[in-house]
Amino acid sequence: MWLRNLQVTNFRNFSHLNLRFSPGVNIFEGKNGEGKTNLLEAIYCLTRGLSFRTSREQRLIKWGEKNLYLKGEGEKQGNFLKYEFSLGKTESKRRKVNSHAVSLKNSKWWLWPVIFTSQDMKIVQSGPFYRRSFIDEVLSFSYPEFNYLKLSFNRVLNQRNMVLNQLKKGKNSKKLLDSWDFQLVKFGSKIVYLRIQMSKELSLRLKDTLNQLMGKKVSCKLVYQCSFINGETDKISLDSINELFTFQLSRIRQREIESGITLIGPHRDEFKIFVNGVDLRNFGSQGEQRVVAIGLRLVEAELIREAQKEAPLVLLDDITSDLDCEREKFLLKKIKSMGQVFLTCQDLSRLNKAILNESLIFHLKNGNVEVKDHG
Repeated sequence: MWLRNLQVTNFRNFSHLNLRFSPGVNIFEGKNGEGKTNLLEAIYCLTRGLSFRTSREQRLIKWGEKNLYLKGEGEKQGNFLKYEFSLGKTESKRRKVNSHAVSLKNSKWWLWPVIFTSQDMKIVQSGPFYRRSFIDEVLSFSYPEFNYLKLSFNRVLNQRNMVLNQLKKGKNSKKLLDSWDFQLVKFGSKIVYLRIQMSKELSLRLKDTLNQLMGKKVSCKLVYQCSFINGETDKISLDSINELFTFQLSRIRQREIESGITLIGPHRDEFKIFVNGVDLRNFGSQGEQRVVAIGLRLVEAELIREAQKEAPLVLLDDITSDLDCEREKFLLKKIKSMGQVFLTCQDLSRLNKAILNESLIFHLKNGNVEVKDHG
């Protein structure tokens, strides 16, 4: 799969752009503040339907304008496809494929992007939310039903929290919780089960990737920690998860009513990353954490390629500047073999000459983008 071209209107700092891309490596070069990351974000929005930087999508619209529009042509599984993404100050977001409206839940014709940024360090360094978000992103393309499961669970969770809050204030009957408990367990247990399976798969693949990135053999394990299961989860069945979730909800019902929120479930879960037996978040060096964050994205790209039968679009936001020469060389070689790449950088001299000679280079300055002759 690859994106042939991109038309941009009123997105971030860009008024109008018309760009044609190489199916190989595309480099966005320019000083800080010129909009290199904004271009990656535009590609991500067009192909994925949302931003990787903000949930407040109105901020994507250029200052002083009323709406934005993105358009591009791509290929997936031999099919020529036209993508459109629009958003207005007073209009909801719209996505179209070949002029037909599509929802975020419909991933059949997505061009899958994998984004590498310095913010990936949060997957390793920050709180459980970032690790849950990462594993859910991987599951969204590995299991077609996962997006539906997640949306259904969140809807039930919000409704159940409303009931709990009312009960906390002395309103309504406790019997109202029964139907919400059943649905919470139904959707939540499947999410937990799929996350556990994916944690095991990620462990195996990350180990091989880290061996190459670090240039030495390491042990690696992702351990899923469920908020309502004590002990190991590796071999637990879906039926057992259902039973434990149901039991624990009944056991803590009064405590949840007193707090007014749902205290257990996949929204409270965590997974920890161990490298050579060390909890990487608490005891790993910053260098180790950075390499593991990159390794997780490489594994994500590999899983997408297997699930979609095609390589994903790979977006790298100035990530190579944080690596030593050997790791940078390995990363670029590895990613180049995957398919179409979009890479931002400030200094072209840092990049391998072999990569530069095969790349299409775009120079960004003052809201304009020009193809640059590097020969």
